[in-house]
Amino acid sequence: RTDLAVLKIESPKPLPHVSFATDIKLRVGDWVVAVGNPFGLGGTATAGIVSATGREIGRSAYDFIQVDASINQGNSGGPTFDLYGNVVGVNSQILSPSGGNIGIGFAIPARVASKISKELIEKGSVTRGWLGVQVQRVDQDLADSENLKEAKGALVADVVDDSPAEKGGFEDGDIILQLDGDLVEDQRDLTRRVGELFVGHKAKFLVLRDGRKKTLRVTIGKRDDSQSDTSEPDAKEDSVNEFGLLIEPMDDDDRERLGIEDKRGVLIKRVDPATQAARKLFRPGDAILSAGETDLYKPADFEKAVSKARAKGLKAIRVLIRTTGGQTYTALRLDKE
Repeated sequence: RTDLAVLKIESPKPLPHVSFATDIKLRVGDWVVAVGNPFGLGGTATAGIVSATGREIGRSAYDFIQVDASINQGNSGGPTFDLYGNVVGVNSQILSPSGGNIGIGFAIPARVASKISKELIEKGSVTRGWLGVQVQRVDQDLADSENLKEAKGALVADVVDDSPAEKGGFEDGDIILQLDGDLVEDQRDLTRRVGELFVGHKAKFLVLRDGRKKTLRVTIGKRDDSQSDTSEPDAKEDSVNEFGLLIEPMDDDDRERLGIEDKRGVLIKRVDPATQAARKLFRPGDAILSAGETDLYKPADFEKAVSKARAKGLKAIRVLIRTTGGQTYTALRLDKE
């Protein structure tokens, strides 16, 4: 996942060396020097600044340092120094349509490279921490549905059976606010940080559940490469609700198609275009499992949940959707459009 390797050099006497600076926090604008072997030109040094930190590239489990120092083919694996001679990263890759440098290069942070190299030396392989949750970003609508001041944290859309998360007490709908006392910015931040934890680490999570904060303690597992639920009348058959949704009861065929094992859920029959529901990617054939704190068993339950959320003064209501690809949360605004 990082293309890092460790080479052992036999020498009769100690060799000069540099060390990873894992405790230095880089800032945008800091000067850095990249050393490498571009196009076979050994010992080449180029200078630039830190353009960004925590940069996400594709589906990598780690973040990167973006630099504008000239990095070309052959630079990969060389050190990225700060102006005090500390190794703050390892040259990794460039972003370029032509294959040549255009001032967008990336380095693996020292904290990541140091951890991986130590594991390779001690164990011969790298293990990554695993929690066992499917998480998503908390957008402003979801934050408003939970009365959160900021749209931060990671929302648990699903908990893997028999995973560390399930054993530790996680539930669908939990919003993870902190990991080991540090704020969780978003779902990518959580995924990276869990991946960097050692297997067996006793992690402490602060979550928001049903409007209350709760602390969960979980023993981190090992990630494999395959891994990173009355009697009022139902809504009228052809009545589209205020959000642009026509929902109806589900049958057993729908539950089997969507992999729903319990009796929860109402089926989305139609989504009117140019409505809030259409913009939120509601699709016919998907199911709504819950709205707010209410599990849905019939269409009338949805209207009850909306009324309850409005009575609490919420600006939005959180909705759990089940598709053939899994389940995800979104939020519908409660203010009239």
